[in-house]
Amino acid sequence: MGIKVERFPDESIVHAVVDEPFDPEQDMRAMFAEFIRLRLAIQGDVALILNVDRISDKPNAFSEMMVALAHASRGIKASREAGLMRPPITIFVGSGPVAALASEAMEQTQYGGARAHLCNSETEAIALAREKLTSPG
Repeated sequence: MGIKVERFPDESIVHAVVDEPFDPEQDMRAMFAEFIRLRLAIQGDVALILNVDRISDKPNAFSEMMVALAHASRGIKASREAGLMRPPITIFVGSGPVAALASEAMEQTQYGGARAHLCNSETEAIALAREKLTSPG
């Protein structure tokens, strides 16, 4: 799988890193299956940090991201079908245009309609996730 998914111990943060080889269709399906499994075990809000920086310089990164976003919308639907109605706090990590595109596209209805944040580094994303998880609303 081109996406490594793990939960931070004793936290409501799920961290996913997209790497090569990346198959947007298969890897997004597998990532969401694992994310739903982890999320069902967590009570309350969850932050999903999705690092796309390792694939953002690929020649076909834009087209792969569009396919991945289409599969992400299916993953969001599967989450709702599993009873997870509230979307996760979604944070993309990346410094290039592909990461910016992904975070902006997530807000569009066809890609899930969920607010996404963009951070330039893992450290920044983790701090933002912890801040969002502890702030009311």
